[in-house]
Amino acid sequence: AANLDMSGVTVLNDELGCPHLYQDGRALPGFVSISHSDRLAAALVSPPAIRTGIDLMPADTRLPHGLDHLLTAHELSLFPGNRHLEAGLSAREAVAKYTGQGFTVPFDTYEIAAVTGDADRLVVAFRRFPEVEAVVHRLGDHWLSLATLRAAYPFIH
Repeated sequence: AANLDMSGVTVLNDELGCPHLYQDGRALPGFVSISHSDRLAAALVSPPAIRTGIDLMPADTRLPHGLDHLLTAHELSLFPGNRHLEAGLSAREAVAKYTGQGFTVPFDTYEIAAVTGDADRLVVAFRRFPEVEAVVHRLGDHWLSLATLRAAYPFIH
């Protein structure tokens, strides 16, 4: 909105770690999602009618035991040669934020059902959330994921 006054706006997390916007001590309507890596940050504020989740993940994320143990056999089959596993994990994180539950629920709650797209842009669908998609874009050495209702953003297809 052109007349948005950001003075006095703060971000506070609830008991689950979900961020919420406040202005002068009053809760503001809508949703906020925040993500960061070691050198990038992203934030998205959406109106009350459009719940969203956002995530940033380095494209070369390295974990001591690899990334493949974080995905089911079916999910691994969606990423031939383990290419773009980080994109899948970023999509999961965005959906976890979208739900407002984060990872307080079992990790497989956000199991990936299907992946379409190419090397720089993927659309990820979820088994338990068929109404939600995460669109994942390659931004240099990072993946940026946005999760929302399929119907909310028809331009993502």
